[in-house]
Amino acid sequence: MLLDERLYSIITLLEKFALDSNAILWGSYVTSKILHSYFSDIYYSLDLPIEKFWDPLFHLETVDRTFRCTEISISFPENSNFKKFNKKCLENNITINIEYDDDGDAINMTIDEYPEININILMRTHDILPPFGAIFFLCDGFIMRKVNNTTIIEYSRNTGTKIDNFDDKKFKIAENNIIKDIYKKKTVISNIDAGCLFEIYMFIDEGWTISNLPYSVFPINYDITETDLVKYNDNCCVICLNRCFNDNKAIEDIAIIYSDLCNPSAVYYPIHHLCLTQYILHKNTKIIECPFKNIINFNDCAKLFNYEYYLLNANKQISVL
Repeated sequence: MLLDERLYSIITLLEKFALDSNAILWGSYVTSKILHSYFSDIYYSLDLPIEKFWDPLFHLETVDRTFRCTEISISFPENSNFKKFNKKCLENNITINIEYDDDGDAINMTIDEYPEININILMRTHDILPPFGAIFFLCDGFIMRKVNNTTIIEYSRNTGTKIDNFDDKKFKIAENNIIKDIYKKKTVISNIDAGCLFEIYMFIDEGWTISNLPYSVFPINYDITETDLVKYNDNCCVICLNRCFNDNKAIEDIAIIYSDLCNPSAVYYPIHHLCLTQYILHKNTKIIECPFKNIINFNDCAKLFNYEYYLLNANKQISVL
């Protein structure tokens, strides 16, 4: 969802209270902060009207300046830090509801005046950094915390990926490349067991490209003239039975399903990506048999995670704050 200025001001206040209480913020919230900062800078550099900043229909090229995340994940090292955070909320007339899990170390918070906001809290020593060795999308591996009274955003070394063990030079290159991909709203699935299929398609619906899906996607108006796909020019989608291409161009986003994902010469066929999305979400399982009996296996995302891509040398250091 898109936030308005009022809601964003409350979220940033909660962020401040958490950071002042020695907390670490992590997950999609920090990813949204990176996007917000990047597209806000572009918006201001274009000298566009300030009063239009929070209008999601104005200047769609920078719409992510308006912020999109109401889910805040926070890790406190001790209960005393959480109590400090809670006290700051109450002192500022933010009425919170607290629900503990059975172990008492995971807390869910909601706010009466702002039901859109959901705060997930864990009690973890900072010797163990979020996201605690398991991350669904690679872009969500950033953490936000205070170091020497300065707020920083950095990539975690506890994501459960090979990047955790890179030496400092390689780690910084990978971090910069992940940031550049966030600016393009591009990422990969890191650990398919750390999330659900619905999250994948929610991300895609919000304009993200996921590079290691277990099938290919060609965008609307993609020209198949110089590809082997031209032989499918007259094919219809096997789900809705409407055409996939017209005059050798994709009528809408088209998914390509393969009989063998790792074999370039495998048998394949096109299908509307929207139709496939609805089919996958209806089945709601990570291993799916398609209408032509080919298998889409989301466990294969790990095979398509190209670590070498993230080691392509970046020319300069990238700042996210």
